[in-house]
Order: sequence, then C-alpha cells, then structure tokens
Amino acid sequence: MYSGVLCHVNGSVTMDNVIADVDINVTTTTDYGMTFTISGLLYGQDNDNDARITNCRYVGDMKIDYVGRNLYVGGITGEGLSSGDEISHCSFDGNITVKSSATTYCSAGFCKLSSTEVSNITLNGSINYNSTKGDVAGFCNNIYNQDVVYENIFINSAIISQASVNNAFITNQNGWDVSCINCYYNIDETQMTSTLGIGYTATQMRDRASFTAIADFDEHFIINEKLNNGYPVLVVFSGMAQVTGFEGSGTDVDPYQIKTTADLQGMQAYYNEYDIIDEYWWVLTNDIDISVDANSLSISWCPIGYENGVITGFNGHFDGAGHTISGLTITEQYENAGLFGRLASNATITDLDVSGTISWDQAKYVGGIVGLMEEGATITNCTFSGVFTGYLNSNNLAVVGGLVGKHSENAITGSAQYECYVYGSNNYTTFNRFDTAYTLA
Repeated sequence: MYSGVLCHVNGSVTMDNVIADVDINVTTTTDYGMTFTISGLLYGQDNDNDARITNCRYVGDMKIDYVGRNLYVGGITGEGLSSGDEISHCSFDGNITVKSSATTYCSAGFCKLSSTEVSNITLNGSINYNSTKGDVAGFCNNIYNQDVVYENIFINSAIISQASVNNAFITNQNGWDVSCINCYYNIDETQMTSTLGIGYTATQMRDRASFTAIADFDEHFIINEKLNNGYPVLVVFSGMAQVTGFEGSGTDVDPYQIKTTADLQGMQAYYNEYDIIDEYWWVLTNDIDISVDANSLSISWCPIGYENGVITGFNGHFDGAGHTISGLTITEQYENAGLFGRLASNATITDLDVSGTISWDQAKYVGGIVGLMEEGATITNCTFSGVFTGYLNSNNLAVVGGLVGKHSENAITGSAQYECYVYGSNNYTTFNRFDTAYTLA
C-alpha cells in the first residue's frame, strides 16, 4: 500500500488544506497474491471514527505497472473510508496510468467507500488504464459503497482509456444504496456510460447556465474561460487553477504569450478576479494599444493586482521584450494605480515601455507602471510617458512617481520616466522621483 500523504489510517483523522504534488511510480514483476492500494492523498481503512477530508488536492502523476490479485488506485483516497466520514471541496488534478493483469479497481477520485458523504468535488485529471479485467470509474469505484451520498460532483476532463472493462460514473458492485445529487460528467472527454450522474457535452460543462440546479453554485465553484479550460473550478483552489487560453505553459522557458489587447485583458481578469499567488511567467510579443477593446469600446483600465483588501498583488514575471503598451487610461479609483496596481515580493517586470494617462482621487500610490512595489519586487529597463492628475480630497498624502509610486531601495534599475507631467491639488502630495526627467506643473 502507498499514499502520497497519509497511509493506513485506522482512527479519527482530519485532513484539511493539503495539496499533494507527489509522483508515485510502482512496478511489480511477481504475483504474491496480495491486494495493493495506492492513493494520492490518503489510504484510509477507517473504523467508524468520523474522518474528515476537506480542501485537499492531488496534482501528481501515478504510474503503475502491477502484477497481483487486486489493485485499488484513487486520486484522493485508495482503500475506502466508512460510517460517518465526510469528504468535501477536494480536487483531483493529476494523472493515473495503470497497466495491470489483476482484477483491478481504479478510480480517478475514490475507491471503496461506505456510509460516506462526498460533496463539492472536481476531477480534472486523466486516467489511462490498460487491462482486460476489472472496473474503471470516472468518479468512484466501489465494492462497498453502502449508503453513500454524492452531491455537486464534476468530472470535467478525466480521460479514461482502457480495453474491455466496465466504465461508469460510479460503479456499484454490491448494489448498495447510492444517491447522486447534481453529479455531472463530460461525455466528450470520457469513455463512460452511467445511470448515475448527468452526461453533458464539453460546451455544456463550460456553461454556468447548465448548473442552475445547484442553488449555491457560485459559493463553491467558478467558471472562467481562462481557468481550467473553462470547466468548473473549486473556489478554494481558483488561485492554483491551470491558466488556459494563452500560448505557452507559464514557465520561465515557455512563458504565457500576450499577443493582443484581449490577451492582456485576460491576464488582468485572471489576477483580479481571484487571489492568485502562483509565479507564472508572461511575455509581450507585440506592441499593443489598450485604449480600446476588440469592439472599439474605450477601456478604463483596472490595474493588474490592484489592492482591494483581498488581492495580494501580481507575483509573477512580466517580460515586455522591448515592446510598448500604449493608451493606458485609468479613471476609476484604486488604492494603488498603474498598469500594475501592486507587485508582490517575487514579482519582476522587464524591458517594457508604457504610455498613458492616470487620474486619481483617493489613491495612496500612483505610478505609470506600478502603484506599489513590495520589498523584493524589481523593475528593469522600463519607461513610462504620460500624464497624472490627482485630487487628494479626504486623503492627506499621495505618493506619485513616473514609473512607480512606492518602491524599496534598488528596486528599479536601467529605467527612466520621461515627458511625464504631474498635476496635484494641494501641498500634501509627495512626488516620488526616480530621476529628474519629468516636469511638475
């Protein structure tokens, strides 16, 4: 038996806010007549002790080449939990590849449950199963499955591939009482048939209107075309969801590509709608004008990573690659105003030219490229050209800079602000000058 986090739990256990990024590789060449259980998070043989698994996620890869009697593979749990147990707000985002000659039970989500409540689950990973025996289920493969209640379950893109075996949303081998409430699976991406659960096309799975039966859907799930290929994502994991809709993979060697104004707006929405902390890499591949959108409507720019009490700020890496973002226009009021509102401590911006106009009222920090930089963030080889207009009203201080409003020592290198005019309404305004290349009017 093997588990990425906890193994053989035989008592009360609470697992909360656990993310397992663990690769599991198992190969056997001899049949010892034994049962083998593998799971990404928990192998649990619980004896009626009210186990709780909440806010957990598995993102690793399992590769199993097994010779033996029985094999149970689960993305979240392997051997089942029982009586009074609860599993909620968990996501399987990994990959399972199984080659076996055993009578095999393999599930993308859970194996062998009994008297368990399972709710608010997303399965986004894949299963590739190569065997002529056993059962494969997109969600749960059970030999126990007594009095289990499933509610708000989404199999978004689990790809199940195998030969001559039983495929189902849930397999219920012993005929126990099973309830499925608002359980959905993607019929375009899976090889399943089931009387349990509702089969939707990929288009329907991406449509919020498909899930009106879930009254509190927006409390638990998000649908956004830039996240998880547009399929439902748990709110608790939205900040870690796969970014989609951009070329590239978001790494330092293969950054996400910003080619158009719409791309930059997509990136803006990704960071501003969710509390994103992942360190993705982005690159600008063209000069773009953000004064109007694809429908020729004027854009009043919302700073990327603005401060509203929730957003932590941009914590990734943006490479301008020597290109220009022109037409920046900010007319709404933000605490931190600029192309980027706030940079978190690991953020970098390089080789970027920006031009535009910023008007502020209650802002604390204003800059053409960034309003506020946390210590550790850096800007290299960047320029800004434009006009700032500010009215302090009830605030008695605003820190304004051509490039950045507030930054730490040595945060800006090889950069300049030029042709930058600043207008202020009273003497309390502090103008934070990176160099002498702009004029105070």
